[in-house]
Amino acid sequence: MRALTLLLLLLAIARSSLASDAGTSFTVSSEKTTAYVGEPIRLNLVWRSDIKATAIRALSLEPAIFYDDQVQVVIPRNTAPENDQVGLPIGGRRAIATRTLDLDNHEALGTITLPIYVKFERPGNYEIGDVALKFARLHRAAGVFGRYASYFNNGFFEAIDRSQKHDLVSISSDSLSIEVLPLPPGADARFSGLFDPVSFEVDLGSTDTTVGSLVKLDIQVSTPVPAAMLSLPKIANQRALRRRFLINGGYNRLWNESGATFQTSFRPLAATSKQFPPIEFQVFDPASGTFKIVTTQSVPMTIQESDTADQLTVFQDFGTPLISQSQGIWHNLDRNKMNDLMNLLFRWIQIGFWPILLLGPVLFVALLPIAKERRRRAMDAHYRDQVAAYDAFKKSTCDSPEQWEAFLAYMAATFRAGKRAWTIRDSKKALRAIGADREDIASIEEMHTRADGEQFGPLEGPTDYSKLSGIALRINRLVGRSSLFVLSLFLLGQTELPAEEWDTAQELHQQALAASGDISKAEFLFIEAALKFEAAAKAGDHVGEAWYNAGNAWFEAGSLGRSITAYREAERYLPFDNGLNENLQVARMLVANTVPQTKPWWERIPLNWVQLLLIVFNFAFWAVLLLKVRYPDWRCRSTLITTSLLLAASLLLFVFRQATALPSGVVTDGDFFAKKGPSYAYQNAFAEPVYEGLEVEIIESRGDWSLVKLDDSRECWMMSANLSIIGQ
Repeated sequence: MRALTLLLLLLAIARSSLASDAGTSFTVSSEKTTAYVGEPIRLNLVWRSDIKATAIRALSLEPAIFYDDQVQVVIPRNTAPENDQVGLPIGGRRAIATRTLDLDNHEALGTITLPIYVKFERPGNYEIGDVALKFARLHRAAGVFGRYASYFNNGFFEAIDRSQKHDLVSISSDSLSIEVLPLPPGADARFSGLFDPVSFEVDLGSTDTTVGSLVKLDIQVSTPVPAAMLSLPKIANQRALRRRFLINGGYNRLWNESGATFQTSFRPLAATSKQFPPIEFQVFDPASGTFKIVTTQSVPMTIQESDTADQLTVFQDFGTPLISQSQGIWHNLDRNKMNDLMNLLFRWIQIGFWPILLLGPVLFVALLPIAKERRRRAMDAHYRDQVAAYDAFKKSTCDSPEQWEAFLAYMAATFRAGKRAWTIRDSKKALRAIGADREDIASIEEMHTRADGEQFGPLEGPTDYSKLSGIALRINRLVGRSSLFVLSLFLLGQTELPAEEWDTAQELHQQALAASGDISKAEFLFIEAALKFEAAAKAGDHVGEAWYNAGNAWFEAGSLGRSITAYREAERYLPFDNGLNENLQVARMLVANTVPQTKPWWERIPLNWVQLLLIVFNFAFWAVLLLKVRYPDWRCRSTLITTSLLLAASLLLFVFRQATALPSGVVTDGDFFAKKGPSYAYQNAFAEPVYEGLEVEIIESRGDWSLVKLDDSRECWMMSANLSIIGQ
């Protein structure tokens, strides 16, 4: 029985072969057999058959080239009338082919054509083997070929019913050989990856605009190649555009019948520009085997200075493209002592904020005795005379009659003897009253006796005053005078770091400026300079200026997000630098995304500024408190109340910012869609993509994703790799 079934199957295949020879043909042909790497080649698939369309089921068409990793395969969108379109299963896809009916036999399948574009990624000889077309032919045609939407569903996709009598038909095309050649040298940054024939046309969303406004830019690429195979290089660094227009780096590709439209946007940087200049694209001409430049037409524009509150005011009233300064808007900062001092100050605040804050009350406790001492001298005339007498005693010649006279004057001032002479009786009484040591009293009595005796005649041997200094010191302590002390503060100077990174960065930046004619070389040098400046900043070498210069270099290289990141790093060390603030404003205005700022002003104050304010008011409070101890008048009291309120306000602001502050970040790799969850499977958070330069706050990180908050408090998820964190 099995042998009989196999025999019947072989007979069916034999009959199908005869049928295909009689009225079915299948070919796969190529427009050319020699191509270059990356050049799209059109293959034409043609299937003609006299078999009734309603008799065909279970079509199978699996070209091996569809599964080759070295070959890109694209089936172009079908633009034929809908009634002429037909769905065709091929290579695991559902393609839309074109069906042409025979005028003499409308029931027959007719002719089906399908263009296929292939692009080879590597040079070599490629063999497109026999492509087998297989299907089942019913002995009795039944039903309708396409019950609905034949361009999508039809009998080709229906499985065969085993109860129906049918034949299995298989027919193959001839094999093809294609030689793929490598591209010759000569490609540059303008190479579009496109091949002749191709043309470009530029269309602007508006030709009447203002400086800093966002303008839509459409680049129409006309070519027979499918849109899925088209791409454009970044045009931001083309010589005609640099310093005049800031181009968004990403494209939105739209299909059209003549090729594709690449949508992007730009912002004018100067009102002096009267046209959008021609854009140069490098394409390859396979006929001559050489590269050539295709140039678009210029578009006249009217660009006016910005005069609204929504635009950047720093663009106005300057003759140069952005801001007219003596050194130019993007000129690097030089190292100087004042900036070094600011760098050191903010560095100390970041490293030792709490010790510096506690230094205020520590200094107050240490200096309080001095303040009290000064106040007592000012308020108590007797005490002032006592201190002056003791100072005169210390300055007198040791172990001499002069020192004895100074000691007597000190004793008289201390025990309020006035102008009268100080006698031995006075010394005994005073020393006993303060509890002086008996030996000290005896020594003073002996000195009195000998000093008095010297006035009436010579004595045997000189009077010994060697113990007088020690006795006077002990007396001074006993009468309650606190000893003075000196508080010495030693500031550790900033260690001079090697300037190798800084000097190398400056040299690279100058080389980049000199190489402005070579766009690729200049961009590479600007990137190298930016990285060197960042390395210098992280090593502590003139931190503020290094971050500032890194921002300039990133801007010149066309990396807006990294430029804003570097400027914000510099802002932590140079918060009052006008040039830095203006450059940061300019960069922010050039970000393609517009997010309204809804945060209150106290939430926008950088945390290191709040720390500085707290430290300043902390020291001011303790200093005024010391002054009040010294000068207890109404002016000191009112000043103390004011500084107390300022200290309390800054402390509350610091506690609030410390509790609510989130790490800040900047999007450095843009042109992607933010998500509603930490995965690409979630829906887009916004209708528009996120572009580089957008500033966010990072709420949390989960794996490779970060939950961020925009300036208007909206939240979304994005890949952490697309962010640069401020302060890390």
